[in-house]
Amino acid sequence: MARDLLTMPALSQDDFILIRQEAAKLFLWDLIFFIKKSARGTLRFALESYGVKEQDPTALRLNLARISAAEIETYIYHELGEIRDTVFDRDIWRDMIATFPHTPIELLARVVKDLLADTNQHGNLHHILRERKTASLALYAAFLDGLRKELFPELKEAFQAFMETDNWQVIEEAISKGHERAKDYAEVMCSLFRKGRRKNDMKWVEVEMEKRLLSPLGIGNPKGKGNASNKHFAEEEHNGNHTDQSPRPG
Repeated sequence: MARDLLTMPALSQDDFILIRQEAAKLFLWDLIFFIKKSARGTLRFALESYGVKEQDPTALRLNLARISAAEIETYIYHELGEIRDTVFDRDIWRDMIATFPHTPIELLARVVKDLLADTNQHGNLHHILRERKTASLALYAAFLDGLRKELFPELKEAFQAFMETDNWQVIEEAISKGHERAKDYAEVMCSLFRKGRRKNDMKWVEVEMEKRLLSPLGIGNPKGKGNASNKHFAEEEHNGNHTDQSPRPG
């Protein structure tokens, strides 16, 4: 939902990870092409960290393959983080997105699962932290938006300080806080879903998640209507449809 299957740079199934190098280039290109104005300074920092001083489309095309290849490790570690996550029960997660397809609940479940993968000890942010991969950290911060940014505001704030101080401690603290928040969301979602199954009442689950989790984030079905209309939901839906709109790298 939040990522287009055509451009996902890596996929995992059971304990296997598939790397899609051409898709990874398109994935990176689309993220750069659709970067928000507020994140352009962070993106510029990232590209300069990769030695790209001129950031016109021609320069980006010339350096895209090199940057994409360097970022492959971060995609692998994201998938490792998903495989080794023990917080969000896999079976419950699958049942949840099957029960509430194309809804804010599915969106929240996917985003929480992604953040748990990014922030656990096996995930990409701890890999970036251990290896001191400044450029990869900057790209992560630049591309963090929508609901992911709402659930993980510490990373953006910490990165602003990092650009001035080069202090990795503030990044480590932000990752820890982000993981705790994602864990809290996952535990509440799983608890509500289990209770709803026992009650045989998925409508109750929907109402409780709306009240306790979605509405405070500004997403959900306003006044009980069937269509979700809010900026976070619209942004994440849009993020899943980039591939048909951006010009392709030559």
